[in-house]
Amino acid sequence: MSDETPAEQQPQAAADESLLPQLMAVLTARWREETGRLCIGAPRKRLLEALRVGDEQLDALLAKLAERAEALGLELRDYRRAGDTWCCLTATHGGPVELSEGDQGVLGLIIHLVLKSGRRRCATIEELRETLVGREYLTENQFQSVLRRLEYHGYVHRSRGSIALDCRTTLEFDEAAQKEIGEQARLLIL
Repeated sequence: MSDETPAEQQPQAAADESLLPQLMAVLTARWREETGRLCIGAPRKRLLEALRVGDEQLDALLAKLAERAEALGLELRDYRRAGDTWCCLTATHGGPVELSEGDQGVLGLIIHLVLKSGRRRCATIEELRETLVGREYLTENQFQSVLRRLEYHGYVHRSRGSIALDCRTTLEFDEAAQKEIGEQARLLIL
């Protein structure tokens, strides 16, 4: 039996409730790191530190938030980045509205190449360039412009001649959708 009386437990529950609006604001935020890379939500470690709660309390808060957010058409999701688990709220129904059809086609091809790479989970920019510029789907300038746009919006991350899927792609498209998109891109482009 707990040492706390019901009156002592009630302020803790009220404190938990008062954190929900702040938590919602943090988990829907999109911001950029110093490197310019898009971030969505917050790392779990930072949430634990900022809220000064334990794992169980954070899980309880996130569960309450998930219940309330569902009514607003939002879904609590988590993803891995830089060795940490990040939490965020995303729209249940949505898609890449800021991408043109050409951008979406390139993203589809990137998804295909990344899935084809297996455990490496990245593709080479040179292979992508050979396919798109070498087969004259895009000019070099168009190719670079599309990659910049995809990276700016958080769909891909470029690093040392390779390209990997970033947070927006993994959040907006689950594994089944990624496989379908990759297969469609392979059939249309390759």
